[in-house]
Amino acid sequence: MCTGVESVEARARLHSATAGKLLLPTTDTVTIGRRGFYYAGPATWNSLPSHFTDMSMSLFSLRKLLKTFLFR
Repeated sequence: MCTGVESVEARARLHSATAGKLLLPTTDTVTIGRRGFYYAGPATWNSLPSHFTDMSMSLFSLRKLLKTFLFR
């Protein structure tokens, strides 16, 4: 469900594509809109600091960084 910006041909050369950002889908519903996971998940991922989005990081390291980040 989450699409990287680099996978869209028209956006492959943008800075956000090399930064590991995710594409935000358009929302046209009033009831859920931006609160649905299909939008909120990528939006939250994109709002994380750049050292969190390193794909070579292990799951254990990511969880440790997130815990420290969220509880500060």
